[in-house]
Amino acid sequence: MNKLHISFISMLMTLLLFSCKELTTEGLRQHIKEEITTEVAQINGVKVIDFQMVHEQGNYYNGTLTTKENGEVFVYDVIVTYDGSNYKWEIITE
Repeated sequence: MNKLHISFISMLMTLLLFSCKELTTEGLRQHIKEEITTEVAQINGVKVIDFQMVHEQGNYYNGTLTTKENGEVFVYDVIVTYDGSNYKWEIITE
């Protein structure tokens, strides 16, 4: 059930763009981790353990989200696009 909630949240977050000042990769990672943590906090039994992200090329970044869900650890890929002023992220649950 928690995976379905995370999937739903990731679909919603994919539709939204967030405005921000130009960020370093670390600054962007921190912003996204805070957003994911806030969203996940609304799901009972799910806690963000870690979020790491690297710049791949151009506007594209790849991340790894580690969560604890009802006592089990799960790892998800996260795709991030950032153009220097707006970003969007998506948790891949499949």
